[in-house]
Amino acid sequence: MRLFGSANVEGLMDRLGMDDDMPIEHKMISRAIESAQKKVEARNFSIRKNVLEYDDVINQQREVMYGERRKVLF
Repeated sequence: MRLFGSANVEGLMDRLGMDDDMPIEHKMISRAIESAQKKVEARNFSIRKNVLEYDDVINQQREVMYGERRKVLF
């Protein structure tokens, strides 16, 4: 929640006197958590997408290098 939630949620939880181990049953907090979760999922998707693009580039380079290696060896 610190990275993707709003600072208002933390303040609201403090004002309501909610402990960390209490279940969250307030609509505003639940919506903020859902919003933060969506942001986290979108960020992680973007990271995985970038990793896949880098992997594709490395794979192409690997194929070129192994092709050149085969030419030299055979």
